[in-house]
Amino acid sequence: MVRTWGYQRAVGDPWCISGDFNVVRFPKEGRNSSRLSSAMRRFWEVIEELLLRDLPLDGGCFTWCGGLNNRYSSRLDRFLVLEEWVSHFNGLSQKLLPRPTIDHVPILLKGAGIRSGKSPSCFENMWLRVEGLKDLVRRRWTDYTLSGLFSHILACKLKALKQDLKTWNIEVIGYVSSNKEFALSQIGYWDAK
Repeated sequence: MVRTWGYQRAVGDPWCISGDFNVVRFPKEGRNSSRLSSAMRRFWEVIEELLLRDLPLDGGCFTWCGGLNNRYSSRLDRFLVLEEWVSHFNGLSQKLLPRPTIDHVPILLKGAGIRSGKSPSCFENMWLRVEGLKDLVRRRWTDYTLSGLFSHILACKLKALKQDLKTWNIEVIGYVSSNKEFALSQIGYWDAK
């Protein structure tokens, strides 16, 4: 798996990866699983390190069933995509298809088509609570040196600041939803002890 990650990271263009990763991200993704293992933690770290998104799964919770009378169930299979995929395609999600006689459920990556324009930028109010953001904005705003009409300068500065805030958000905040899921799984792990 490590070689695959290295290869995929070198591609450069937006990409997705799918398959049976043979590990769940969180204990809740496996029936009869209540502990956060080192394999789960490492899988989560790789997803975060590569800035991948685990899309919503429609049609059920588990992609694999096994054991006597299918007593064990887990979400081992998934699509992982880069943020560029999400911003390029509308309504991306994963859908479970009917399970034939095998133990893994086929998954379909579905979307409503290509987006027809850039996604709007948004400023998250919670960013204001993060130490250093105001200083970053102030510093970057004065660093931009442009000439021309005031409206042109303002538009260019806002465009540059938007890009800087996107980068800052990924580097400092990360993906809030996956960070929240991970934090909740850790709380569940420690509560169980």
